[in-house]
Amino acid sequence: MNVALVLLKANIETVKSALLALPIFKTFQLSIVELKNNENILNLVSPEYSPKHIEIILYSPLCNRDTTICYTNLLYGWSNFFDAYSVELDFEIYACLISEGPPYEAYHFMCFKGEYKRYVLCYQDPRWVFYEKGTPLSFEDLTFYKSKYKKKRLNKDVIIRYLQHVGWNLEDENIWHTAHKIYKIQQIQKFHHNN
Repeated sequence: MNVALVLLKANIETVKSALLALPIFKTFQLSIVELKNNENILNLVSPEYSPKHIEIILYSPLCNRDTTICYTNLLYGWSNFFDAYSVELDFEIYACLISEGPPYEAYHFMCFKGEYKRYVLCYQDPRWVFYEKGTPLSFEDLTFYKSKYKKKRLNKDVIIRYLQHVGWNLEDENIWHTAHKIYKIQQIQKFHHNN
């Protein structure tokens, strides 16, 4: 599994409105996307290492309809954006990266809620690196982080378990489908900070 997601504990209309109110989104255009024949939402964008323009898919998964998932065409997701704007957005936000390679493996689990920030990262660069910062969440199993082998401290199974604790099951096929509108927000020009 190779996926980078941002999961927000807020309904899709609230998330869409909050994002579009941010100055950076003046350079983006909103459209509604329709799936064909029960197509998997992950097929709507193709993640790249450095795309020319950012594309964002917002949807509300069938298995947790009062929440929103953000999926982008950025290979490693857009967690840094949600980290930077967590105070303005003021939602409970989780971000994960599961990259089983090649060429490198990487596993990230993060939580942002206003001023609160939690990061747990484990990745190969080329040696294994493990990093954590912030107060652990109540459901985290801190014994994993004490493993002698850094690569065993955070992995796909741990991230899946953590996300299940907060309401999203990545192993449920319904997480990749929705009964609601799917919003696509596409960057139409590069953002300049002096605008």
